[in-house]
Amino acid sequence: MSPSNLISGIIYKIFNSGSADKIFYVIDSHGKKNTFLAKGVKKESSKKSHAIDLGNLVEAKVILGYSVPIVTDIKLKNEFTQWKKDYKRLIFLQFFCEVIDKFCFEENHDEKLFEIFQEILEANIERLVYSACIFTLKILSVTGHLPDLGKFILTSNPIPKGNFYHSTESIGYIEDTSNLPYLNKASDRIYRTQKYIIGKKFSDAMKVKLQEDEEKEMFRMHLNWIELALNQR
Repeated sequence: MSPSNLISGIIYKIFNSGSADKIFYVIDSHGKKNTFLAKGVKKESSKKSHAIDLGNLVEAKVILGYSVPIVTDIKLKNEFTQWKKDYKRLIFLQFFCEVIDKFCFEENHDEKLFEIFQEILEANIERLVYSACIFTLKILSVTGHLPDLGKFILTSNPIPKGNFYHSTESIGYIEDTSNLPYLNKASDRIYRTQKYIIGKKFSDAMKVKLQEDEEKEMFRMHLNWIELALNQR
């Protein structure tokens, strides 16, 4: 008889396998990627289908010993309905899941990655763009892609208030502006917000008040940093 295991985690990716089955990915509480096969879950009589959805916290009993462990039972622990009550929130939920998919690996254990994911799903969010700013910056930090925001990336000199830049070609801030492409003058308010976010709980980070255009600018910056991190990896 094949051994079984009980695994708790959050579903971040699902796709169909054949006419009746689904394969889904779970990040467990240790920050590890798990891939499971749910057989017959697309049938109307399936008792597992209600639990298998993006962003659901589940507890799955699985049979090991197969190329993809098979789910024999699955319990829904939290479906985080606040992220599924309208189309815009669903888009952000999908974005969070896609980011987790890019940074979660079977061979790595990163508990902080799971904690950040769970923390944003549990939060009562109204400022969606700003919440995504916090999420992406924290992901970059815990995965080791974010440089020390207190120093310039090229010189390691401390960053003073005022005249500094960021580039679409690099993660972090730049002091020397000569012969570097795609430079943008950095916003001191955004920079100070980023420094505050690192190391703060999600609820504390959400207390910072930025203008809507500042939130969007910071989100564009973080998206670029995520893309650069993935290319470096």
